[in-house]
Amino acid sequence: MPDRISGSGYGLTFPIFQRYPELLRQLFGLKETLLFDITRLRLRPTVRLWRGAKIRLEYEMDFVVSPDSIPLNPFYDATFGGQLLDLRWLPVDEAKFKFFHFIDRLFFQQRFAGWRITLGRQRISWGTGRIWRLMDLFNPINPLRFDKLEREGIDALILHAFPSPLSTIVVVYNPEQQWQYHNVAIYGQLLWREWDWAALITRHRNRWQFAASATGNLGKATLRFEALWNASTGLVQWVMGIDHQLTPSFYAAVEIFANYPPDDATPALLFGEVFSNEFYRGHWYSAVLMQYQLTPATSGSLLHLHNWSDGSGILSGEIRYDLSGQADIRAGIQVPYGDRTTEFALLPLSAFLRLSYFFAV
Repeated sequence: MPDRISGSGYGLTFPIFQRYPELLRQLFGLKETLLFDITRLRLRPTVRLWRGAKIRLEYEMDFVVSPDSIPLNPFYDATFGGQLLDLRWLPVDEAKFKFFHFIDRLFFQQRFAGWRITLGRQRISWGTGRIWRLMDLFNPINPLRFDKLEREGIDALILHAFPSPLSTIVVVYNPEQQWQYHNVAIYGQLLWREWDWAALITRHRNRWQFAASATGNLGKATLRFEALWNASTGLVQWVMGIDHQLTPSFYAAVEIFANYPPDDATPALLFGEVFSNEFYRGHWYSAVLMQYQLTPATSGSLLHLHNWSDGSGILSGEIRYDLSGQADIRAGIQVPYGDRTTEFALLPLSAFLRLSYFFAV
């Protein structure tokens, strides 16, 4: 039995400083600045049952502490979309200390020759973009959520079929929010003429949506394209990007995002709504990502997002030092800019440290 059980996980401590913009302070009664720390433990055991079958669990505990009152708790959301059951608990919710824990993955998987079936809480990762992934309708990830290492799990029954070594077909059924929605999707992927092609048809939250993507080489660079059409609302979006390992130490990526909402769309107020893929406030966005390996143990990255419709944006940077093969320390900052009511200007200025330790058993 011990040979059938394996696992991994990580622990981290995460001090964060934030300074809130004036409009956000007025809306929610916030102080100008907030200092707090997140201490996290995530456990990922796997039990192999019989040939091709396993059960996987990912369980997380988070402790949030601050010398000041914590007015908002954006890290706990018991109504996350995509989940049928509420498996999050907040046993301690004091002004200066919060403790919550949750089950983020819990699924059974059976593999057969040419296909596999997975039932339970799991993740779906579709799309090709480095920043924007329009196909990630089930559990989109916000690239500016520096406190998150994983995307949220969703409750689903997923069937993978592999008609050939170069093709995949995925069928998804995802009930959510206490059976309020019954989301379904069919996703196909094909490697053809050295390009990776994909298409998606889904009825997600009572809306029919169609998406497609293509990824291939342009010389030594990689070209990516992704497009989505919401047939129920009229929303049209597309992303085009190129990335290149310019030298062994320097990597760069550029993406352009175009957003054409329906005429009667209600613009989002807060950035938290924006990464739902439905409520972008602008029509044109750009992203520039650069990563550089300074030494074998030290690397740095810079990201610039810009909304060309209202002139707002955000600059973020991070430096990482590998203490060992299992531990690293990072320091980062996010600086928004723009006029008072523009999209990115509503984000707080943030600075953080993160010390992480990863383990496997």
